Amino acid sequence: MKNFLIVVVATLCSLLVSELLIRQIDGYIPFSMRLQLSSSLVDKETLHSQKLINFAKSISNNEHINPEWILSVPEDFLKRLDNEPIMPELLARRDALASEGPIVSEWTYQVFNKNFLVKTFCGLTDFGVWRDIYFDRFSKIKSIYTFNPLTETHLPQFRNFPNFKTPHRKIHNKYGWRGVDIEVNKPPRTIRIAFLGASTTYGATKFSYPELVGHWLNLWAQSRQLDIKFEVMNTGRNGIDSQGIKEILYQEVLPFEPDMVVYFEGINQFNYLEWIQFAGTSKPAPYKIDFEIMAPEQKSKYSAIVNRVLELLNPTTLRELPKQKHTLTIPDDLDTKNPDILDPSLNQNNKLILDDLKEMNAEIKKINSSLIMASFIMLAEDGLKLDPVKHKDIHRYLNEVLKPYTYSELRQLMDFQNRLTRSFSKTNDLEFIDVASDFPMDPDLFLDAVHTNPDGTTFKAWTFFSKLIPIIQSKLDSGALPKPDQNDDIGVEDRFDVHTVEFDKIKCDYKYKNLSLPEFTRWRIQAKENQHKNKISADKLTLYGDSSQLGYQIMSPNVAVQKNTIYQVNIELKVLKGQVCLGVLDETSNWLLIPQCSLNRKLLFDSKNNRSIQLVASNNFYDQPAENTIFEMSIP
Repeated sequence: MKNFLIVVVATLCSLLVSELLIRQIDGYIPFSMRLQLSSSLVDKETLHSQKLINFAKSISNNEHINPEWILSVPEDFLKRLDNEPIMPELLARRDALASEGPIVSEWTYQVFNKNFLVKTFCGLTDFGVWRDIYFDRFSKIKSIYTFNPLTETHLPQFRNFPNFKTPHRKIHNKYGWRGVDIEVNKPPRTIRIAFLGASTTYGATKFSYPELVGHWLNLWAQSRQLDIKFEVMNTGRNGIDSQGIKEILYQEVLPFEPDMVVYFEGINQFNYLEWIQFAGTSKPAPYKIDFEIMAPEQKSKYSAIVNRVLELLNPTTLRELPKQKHTLTIPDDLDTKNPDILDPSLNQNNKLILDDLKEMNAEIKKINSSLIMASFIMLAEDGLKLDPVKHKDIHRYLNEVLKPYTYSELRQLMDFQNRLTRSFSKTNDLEFIDVASDFPMDPDLFLDAVHTNPDGTTFKAWTFFSKLIPIIQSKLDSGALPKPDQNDDIGVEDRFDVHTVEFDKIKCDYKYKNLSLPEFTRWRIQAKENQHKNKISADKLTLYGDSSQLGYQIMSPNVAVQKNTIYQVNIELKVLKGQVCLGVLDETSNWLLIPQCSLNRKLLFDSKNNRSIQLVASNNFYDQPAENTIFEMSIP
């Protein structure tokens, strides 16, 4: 009996030690009861020296560029990463929401645009996910950090907390940008480069690509004995689009008088659903891009050993999952090989991005600076095969976050988008850095389909660095650079002040009108499959919908509204099966308020420049299997 107990104890101890080791290897917190990702997951040191040097040699044909620089990182910055403590106040806020998961808890130490906070909290913007997922849960910590924008705009939605080392070992300077501190007034003999973008610019690893570019540019200047210094500004922000980036440029970047502004973004407005027709449905509901890197899927919530065993029992390559049946129909008169930026066949997001870029370019020229455009990197191609252990996050991103597009469609549409960016650059006589064409379609360089791991980030940074060198050299030769600071920007740093707002002090005192709703008998049913089961009266309906992933189920006739007026929609929506959301279309059938899946608050919208709108109930199977929906709507 004694020997049996010894064997049992030894076995349990071995299993415990093995569980702790596998948790450490797979990036989980070792001593957590449930499997919980470690904050250092995306910063595992995966750098492979020879692989990096070989890549540097393959794209660097400049004799003044040393390929071995690709292995160099800023040592002073590393010391700060190792020695600087994380602010206890912010850690306490994060830990207070630890039960909500890492994504929710870590957003508590962002600094939110006060206008965005109030409008979203009160239901006046289409960022329902913020209200329902984040702000509702933030109420547990009673307060939130805010900044005051220069105008009434609600963009950018947030800034990163200044003078802060994040639990993911990223350093924010005194403006909340990643990297070292710089002064508003540019020092003499300094070349300043601003990098605009979203999460792929902000970066998911210890060093972002702009930080590495700046470090290598200074190595290049030293090796050439040039009496210049380079400063970089990484103003990237997770989840923002061209409109938010434009406001970052206006409110934060321009006073620093950058000599060059690099624009790298391409995923947060990657929406081509108006070119897709789903089988058996009408125009689809909007497509949502998740801007957070998805956490690994766990078959077991408590044991890393069990997950490893299950993975070994199913060692097959991860292949593309079937998508909902659809047809991608690109307009016949649109030249996708050499697109015209004025072509009316471009989709709405293409046009919006181009308009924003045009405005940004005009403002950048006013400070005698230059905009540099870049192609965007996406890991997607027909027949892409992924390892079930190493690449499962990539697989989930391609097949869940980026559904309903097939791998082939993703490649086709991203290539078109990059060619459109090149056309914008050519039309406006701008430099264009083609990062994507030189970047290997190697899953080992990615965290998901667009965010890169340390190796991939280094590859991307080196591509930018090597292609910026001839642009900079030309400006040096012509005498255009370096140039002195033009303005004494007194008071600019005050824009970055952080304030604290208590949730119970937020007032939703907007004046609104109740929307006059048409009787349900006048609404148009889009879901035809089970319409014989529907029960519809003037003020109540029960609708048996279809299983289309994003399809409209029922749509109101045009409803008259006054311009620039806030309206409240008094409709009760009860979903009996599936997931259905209620949204508002503008006069051009584009979303004025994307479908809201939680109607536990007043549904408010701003009519803006519209004289009529339409209400739409649509399926919304983003996080659950598609099935025939059943829901009730009533007018109180």
